[in-house]
Amino acid sequence: MVWALEAERITASYGDRIILHPLTLRLAAHERVAVIGPNGAGKSTLFARLCGQVPIAGGDLQYFGESVADLSPNLLARLGVGRSFQVPALFDSMRVREAVTVAARAARRGADPEALLAQVALADRAEVPAQVLDHGDRKRLDLALALAVSPRLLLLDEPTAGMATAERAALYRLISRLAAGGIAVLFTEHDMDAVFAHADRIAVLHQGRLIAQGAPEAIRANPEVQAAYLGVTDADR
Repeated sequence: MVWALEAERITASYGDRIILHPLTLRLAAHERVAVIGPNGAGKSTLFARLCGQVPIAGGDLQYFGESVADLSPNLLARLGVGRSFQVPALFDSMRVREAVTVAARAARRGADPEALLAQVALADRAEVPAQVLDHGDRKRLDLALALAVSPRLLLLDEPTAGMATAERAALYRLISRLAAGGIAVLFTEHDMDAVFAHADRIAVLHQGRLIAQGAPEAIRANPEVQAAYLGVTDADR
């Protein structure tokens, strides 16, 4: 089987500090995998590593059978790796349509900006400067920029953080449609209701180590996961 993502004992560190201990994670096309864990578990570092922002300290990384361990974010985007951010990384000096057009052209993958804006419910905001968008629209534009690379793999870092309930539900319906259409989706999320409702599998990070991965119900029942994360109070999540 050719995996959409195959991370084989990858690690990451900042100087002498190890952030990710050897970690193996695989993701199939059509699959939605959630990465969960307490703050400081290493989730953001994992995503930065997978999209080329953090150099590899060990192990191997492959996308669709091709080794990409040393590729930059730009080159990964051209291979079809889309990434959204916990804090949206937008072209604030541009209007919405212009930002999506620039991202599509940079990735050289022929995405249709008009179709993307319609897909994320921003068609009526196309001529609005990105810097004046409200939070929900900024998150939708961030997703549109990730989709502008015509991705085969989407890395979504808390894609609905700060959104209203109805906005979150609509965005996860879109993510489910994208996965059903063949895009592999790896996402982080603190909303456990969303995780257990929308993930096909869940991977749990704790102190930089992958302590469990499996189907949602197996993760919910895992004593080590309960102790490390699911057992904390709602205020601590």
